[in-house]
Parts: sequence; structure tokens; C-alpha cells
Amino acid sequence: PAGLYVVDRQAQQVHVFDRGGDWRASMGADSLVMPGAIAVDRGGRVFVADEADAAIHVFVGGERVARLGAAALRMARIDALAVDGNLLY
Repeated sequence: PAGLYVVDRQAQQVHVFDRGGDWRASMGADSLVMPGAIAVDRGGRVFVADEADAAIHVFVGGERVARLGAAALRMARIDALAVDGNLLY
């Protein structure tokens, strides 16, 4: 909803650019280690899979609000994420 979300694996964070290409925000610098797949829902929640800790981090307004461990989700590796309504795949 805010524009283009880019995973920056080197800086260990996600950058957000508006539709004109201007930088708007960054998130995850203090919590992501090896970000990979990303999905954003209509409400602006950002879901980021982190390969290093096998978890999905949830951000709202640029702040991490939850971390879902892959062990609890019974996943070994998260290669892709998608949002469909209230469902995260």
C-alpha cells in the first residue's frame, strides 16, 4: 500500500519507496539477519521471512510487532510469502 518494498539482504532490512521512487522508510535493522521473502497485506502489515532464524517477522508502521518461529509453524525454509485476504501463505 505504501509503494515498493525492497529486501536489502546486505543491510539486513527492508526499504520502502513511494510510487515515484523516493525513499520513504526502512524497517528491520534491529531484528532481521537474512531477510528473504516478503508480503504486504492491504492493511499495511509487512511479513518478512528471515532465513537465518527460520522465522516470519511481522511489521506494522515500521515496528516489529510479532515473530513467528518456523519450528512452531513446522517449516524448515521459507522461500516465498503471499497474502490473500486474511490468509498468509
